[in-house]
Amino acid sequence: KNIRYNEINRLCTLFNSNLLMPDFFPCSLSCINARNFSIKIQSIINKIYSSNQIQETKKYSNAALMILSEKLYCFPSFRIEHNSLFLIVDEHTQYINLIDILDRKYWPELTNKNQLIKFKNTETIDKVYIESKSIIEEVKI
Repeated sequence: KNIRYNEINRLCTLFNSNLLMPDFFPCSLSCINARNFSIKIQSIINKIYSSNQIQETKKYSNAALMILSEKLYCFPSFRIEHNSLFLIVDEHTQYINLIDILDRKYWPELTNKNQLIKFKNTETIDKVYIESKSIIEEVKI
């Protein structure tokens, strides 16, 4: 089961601009006010975006994110097997140079480090692999 709080994944807006994410900070994601608010937002989304755009946005909001070589990578295609994450390089994979979006003084400790951005579904990940054209390589994290 893919348990993920993708509603709070603002990083995906760097890779897909269709995400509507107003500033709203509920006491919890299970509170009635948060539920009512999300129903209103979803009705607006359904009116202004096509079903294909909605599916594309969901794909990016659920994507695995990883920092590799000072770039933030977005892997919409991935799979989890046991405690291993397989990041699949395909036509949907994107990256952004961190230097283009952040001042280096805020992330000097990330230089030359690989880091998985942890979400609920990747909390227990021990190993990360990148899969491209049937070649699988482990990434040290």
